[in-house]
Amino acid sequence: MWVSQETMDMKKLMVLAIAALPAAAMADVEIYGKMTGEIARNKTATATYPDNSAGQTAGSFGATTEIDSASGVNSHIGFRGNEALGNGLKAIWQLEQGIDFTDGGSGNTFATRDSFVGLASDDWGSVKLGRISTFQNSNMEYVDPWTYNGNTHVNGSNIFTRTDGRVDSAIRYDSPTLLGGLDFALLYGFSEPGNGQPKQNTFNFGVSYNWDAFTAAYSYLNYQNNNEAETSPALGQRFELMYSEGPLYLAAGYQQTRGYGGNLWPAANPGFDTLGNTNYKTREAELTASYSLGNFTPRLTYAYGWDVDANGSKQSDTGYKQWVVGTDYQISKRTMSYVSYGHVKYGQNVPFYSGSGTDSEYTLGVGVSHSF
Repeated sequence: MWVSQETMDMKKLMVLAIAALPAAAMADVEIYGKMTGEIARNKTATATYPDNSAGQTAGSFGATTEIDSASGVNSHIGFRGNEALGNGLKAIWQLEQGIDFTDGGSGNTFATRDSFVGLASDDWGSVKLGRISTFQNSNMEYVDPWTYNGNTHVNGSNIFTRTDGRVDSAIRYDSPTLLGGLDFALLYGFSEPGNGQPKQNTFNFGVSYNWDAFTAAYSYLNYQNNNEAETSPALGQRFELMYSEGPLYLAAGYQQTRGYGGNLWPAANPGFDTLGNTNYKTREAELTASYSLGNFTPRLTYAYGWDVDANGSKQSDTGYKQWVVGTDYQISKRTMSYVSYGHVKYGQNVPFYSGSGTDSEYTLGVGVSHSF
């Protein structure tokens, strides 16, 4: 193939320009990420009830099959780096975004995941400013090691971890490791709309302790002015315990939430016929176990949500039961394949978008994931 002299000269200039970059500048920037592709068979609220305006009957759409990037949990690309400032102090930064390659990338934007700038020291810890994860999102979720699309699928613990996420306009402090295994973090997110609207700031405290094969963690989350009158906060507390020794992995979690309205579980109609316009409390527990056999890691998760308290009274048949079973197969150090099946059964008084209740969700997913 003939190549013009102009093209050759341009390539030479590009090589020279890259070679001329300071070595330190290039070394300070790390590019990392993960790409996950999954083909899934779904019967979930978001997959089968995309529009409630026509008053569909529960299950009338049946199940759907799709190929997606599992962008809710896994697919992402990031850039991060640091600069030594002297006396053990360094500047730190990160820009990270989720990737969805199933819709032509039309929804991809920058800084959708943890993106911040800050200062760090081995002596006193770190301070970050930006869009930052809560403690349970970054330091917990031991009960949810599954690979899945957390936005729409139930072949993972998307119900139990539904309050996990990131906070805009946030400042977060992370301590150094103390007493041989103690770590804690404080986060505050500013949401002050003005124009007479109340503040809806976020506060989060988390602590964990690691000793030998055990790790215990606790998180407290407070969303200010959550109810309709905007006078009461939404609260969440979670405790998790994890044991990992050799091929055996065990994790248990328990959480309580308090809020306003009816959007309790992902499948629930935001109107929530039986619980709308109420102050509610939830209690849930989850167990996960896995055992590695060579390159295979079979895994099982079971979650249970008790009936909901609304305005101080227990509402019958408003809980859920979920189980997930599957296995990972480690193809190489950075490439993994998996298959998983998740099923959720809701109480009779947890209406789907049709409002009929007595329904369930499931997802069967097969995928491959590569880290870089």
